[in-house]
Amino acid sequence: MPDVEIPFTEHGGKTKSIRVNCNIPTIDMTGRGLAAVNLAPLRACIRLTRLLLNSNELTNVDLSPLAACPQLTVLALKKNRLQSIDLSPLKDLTRLEAIDLKDNMLTRLDLSPIKNHMLLQKVFVAGNPLTELDISALLTCRSLKEAEIGRRVRLKADKTLMGSSVAAIQQYKKQIAWIDARTLETQAATIAAAQSHIKALSQDTQDSTRKKVLGVLRSQTRISMDKLVPYSGLPIDDTRELVFELVGSGSVTGRFDPDTDEFISLDAVKAATLMRSEGSIVQRCQHCGKPFPKALMPGESYTCQSCGQVNQA
Repeated sequence: MPDVEIPFTEHGGKTKSIRVNCNIPTIDMTGRGLAAVNLAPLRACIRLTRLLLNSNELTNVDLSPLAACPQLTVLALKKNRLQSIDLSPLKDLTRLEAIDLKDNMLTRLDLSPIKNHMLLQKVFVAGNPLTELDISALLTCRSLKEAEIGRRVRLKADKTLMGSSVAAIQQYKKQIAWIDARTLETQAATIAAAQSHIKALSQDTQDSTRKKVLGVLRSQTRISMDKLVPYSGLPIDDTRELVFELVGSGSVTGRFDPDTDEFISLDAVKAATLMRSEGSIVQRCQHCGKPFPKALMPGESYTCQSCGQVNQA
């Protein structure tokens, strides 16, 4: 098998790399002053059993290449500056025996990817600013012998695992708040469904508003923003922005007169011209809805014979 180059960046910003043989069982990059490291080449190291990245200055590490290393038993990242770490690439690495994340800057950690790792013996996460940690996954690791979590961390666990006799967890027994994971899952599903429904209602409301405003813009040759507000149900500034959006999307044709804060609809002008030429009596009063005897041309006004209100084209 050929060698691979593992690129990394030192604290000072200098980029280097280390060459390793694909068959090597242990890669030890401890204390090299790493600020960043690219583990992608490790996809070719299928015989890798131990990866040691301790005592560096790493703030984040993408572990996804490790999913291609089925023989991995030890992952050590203690004494770095990790602010986050995604353990999901470890989900199928069932030969894992030890994970060391001590003395980093983790405020949150999801241990669920190591659930039911029957060979896992050691998990170290102490020395991180964790305030809460769900250790349900650890209670399913029957070979767990050592666990360093921290005395000030609020722990929680699935109460269906309350009888688990994992010796390494016994010292933290008083810190554990037992939760019903099934109830939480049901609640989460209910909340998600409600949020989806609210989002759909919100979209329906937006669509309804757009249709109302479009109808007005296409039927009236000229309308001011303050008179459009009752149709949009929005503040005048938002109504104006909606008009700009509709024009920009090509939904309606016209121009905006900033001096009068009015929209002049070319669509309505064309329709009025066509109706006038055809003698169509379809234009209606803006106030009472009664039809006009003739369509108004731009600039014309008409006093409705039904309600007495003046309509301006």
